[in-house]
Amino acid sequence: MVLSKYTSVSKSDGAWILFNAVSGRWVRLDEEEIEVDSADRFLSFSACIKPTSLKALKEAGCINENAQEEETAISEFAQNDYSNSKFLQMTIIPTQWCNFTCRYCYQEHAAQRMQDEVCNSILRFLTKNLSDFDLLEVGWFGGEPLCALERICSMMRKISASCLIHKVSMFSTMATNGYLLTPDVFSRLYKAGYAIIRSRLTALRQYMIISAICAQVEVHSSALWKIFYI
Repeated sequence: MVLSKYTSVSKSDGAWILFNAVSGRWVRLDEEEIEVDSADRFLSFSACIKPTSLKALKEAGCINENAQEEETAISEFAQNDYSNSKFLQMTIIPTQWCNFTCRYCYQEHAAQRMQDEVCNSILRFLTKNLSDFDLLEVGWFGGEPLCALERICSMMRKISASCLIHKVSMFSTMATNGYLLTPDVFSRLYKAGYAIIRSRLTALRQYMIISAICAQVEVHSSALWKIFYI
């Protein structure tokens, strides 16, 4: 068995939490069930791992027989899901503002946020038309979307509820520079219905070089690598 490359491993309250970004499921293991290096990074499962833990890991997609098997399964799932479904893809820009000023960025980053009228129009459109689709993707873009976190979480909760009513599968993505993505923010997004967060890490690295708080940003960047599904 090998660890899925889409699985993050983190330590919390004396236990290990393994989260698979593809299935959206997590498994808790006792501390002695995992072997780590001197920096507390995952090396392998120990001989003490319980059979029930192995079963839970496999069911959650955290481990696989081999890496190729996982890639094949994901590829087939994606092809079938998109080709056999009535698929609605929507990109929402909740704000034009960004907390970075990257030299290569083509946007002006005006301090503009989505108005209530626009938000309500989007929700009305989905309520009226969701029954015509099997699958919905909501993508958040900007500016920096996390500068409008409250708006995003509020809309996602309503969109998720509407999808449940109409029995429509949904996943959501976000393009973010990652700087505002703290563990608390990540938890709020996950509870609101997020599946995938893509980080523009080139922007984060650039900021690390020129920032006066480089050491703090470096720690934050390391944490991001553990939870991103890219």
